[in-house]
Amino acid sequence: GGNNAANELDDYEEGTWTPTIYSTSQGNFSYATNGQLGIYTKVGNIVHVSGFVQATVGGTETGHPRLGGLPFTVSNTGANYGQILITDYGNFDSYDGHLGGYVYPGQTYGTLLVSREANSSLISTSQWGTNTYIYFNITYRVA
Repeated sequence: GGNNAANELDDYEEGTWTPTIYSTSQGNFSYATNGQLGIYTKVGNIVHVSGFVQATVGGTETGHPRLGGLPFTVSNTGANYGQILITDYGNFDSYDGHLGGYVYPGQTYGTLLVSREANSSLISTSQWGTNTYIYFNITYRVA
């Protein structure tokens, strides 16, 4: 801090990462061509990721889809449930509400939710369809 500008951004990093979608039942998703795009910027212990993922559910999965492959492990201390902001989405088989989610402390994945007027719930794998896609942004504290 202060006038010591030489040390301000010592821990600065940019890069790419590969977002994945997988089921809590470890089901199989297939990806569209160029369907896994991600970039990140990390400053100190904060990372901001942006990405796009487009995948088709295999049809036999159960459980809930997760957004995986985060480039850094989420901090496991305190309230480190960074928001997954879904900026655009399409081709869901069904949903009723607003899509979003949060990263999970101590892990490299996020949980996807659908929010309604009175509550929110996990998205079901059965709601993920053919060539379903999400564009997203996440900022979280790293381990």
